[in-house]
Amino acid sequence: MHTLSTVVRRAAGAARFASASSAMPSLGRADGQRAADGSSYENYNEAATVYDSIRYAGGAEIIIGAFASGKSGVPLHKQSILDIGCGTGNYAAALQPHVARVTCLDGNPGMLAKCREKLGGEKLGSDVEFHQGLLPALPFEASSFDSAMCNVVIHHIEDDATRSSWERTAALLHEAKRVLKPGAALSINHVAPEQVDAYWFLDYVPECRERWRSTLVPIDALAQLMLDAGFDDVQRSTPMDYALFRPLSTYLNPSGPLDAAWRKSTSMWAVGEADELEVALRRITDDCASGAIHDVIARCERRRAEIGHTCFLYAQA
Repeated sequence: MHTLSTVVRRAAGAARFASASSAMPSLGRADGQRAADGSSYENYNEAATVYDSIRYAGGAEIIIGAFASGKSGVPLHKQSILDIGCGTGNYAAALQPHVARVTCLDGNPGMLAKCREKLGGEKLGSDVEFHQGLLPALPFEASSFDSAMCNVVIHHIEDDATRSSWERTAALLHEAKRVLKPGAALSINHVAPEQVDAYWFLDYVPECRERWRSTLVPIDALAQLMLDAGFDDVQRSTPMDYALFRPLSTYLNPSGPLDAAWRKSTSMWAVGEADELEVALRRITDDCASGAIHDVIARCERRRAEIGHTCFLYAQA
């Protein structure tokens, strides 16, 4: 089940959503890390080794539907698609059987290596290719693709200096418009700031939760940025029946966060400080022992059923 709505906030303007970000806390991460592996706060060379233990291509059917209903006139099975920030290739692998060609782009060599392995590598005559490069640049010719997707990525490309204006996100959207053919579909899978409250483990690190929330572009701002980049008919779909992680039993495991590898599968932990993490893990240990953690999980799961874990915005080039 999911909700669907048309987003048409053409009058929002940059000033409207810049003010919402003016009091954002610093993430305390150096820009050098973003230059090295594409994220302003996560080290994905390390995360790549454990990422697939709990992550999957949730909502892939929404992306397939968006691409199939695009206005480019190209049938889905003949489309050449771009995966912007492909990570380990979960979404690329889910789309590969349905389209003619998949091009995978990521800034992190470790993630891209996992993606290459998952999709069978680049062979003569194959239907997939791989490129390493940092966003917001898209190193492709104009009008190269029939559709493009960007899944839970854009919050990584801003830093403290740009997050008040979301200028790198704006630049990425203009690049996406450039490399897409007229009428092509763009799908963005994104965590809305309010959806942070549905992630149960962040209840134990409130400082981290608010810091991570500050990295997330508000949905009306993101829709406006898409319109400003030249996209039309921005739609929002919010799945209510899936979590960003799978298997669900692993995500809902009360002691999961006590495992460093479990924590590495989601970048949300990366914005926390060492002392905050120490307190959080102690609280989780205590609540596991007392059973109180089950009430925390149940409350957040009820919230997830109301607002979802992520939402999809898609539009036509």
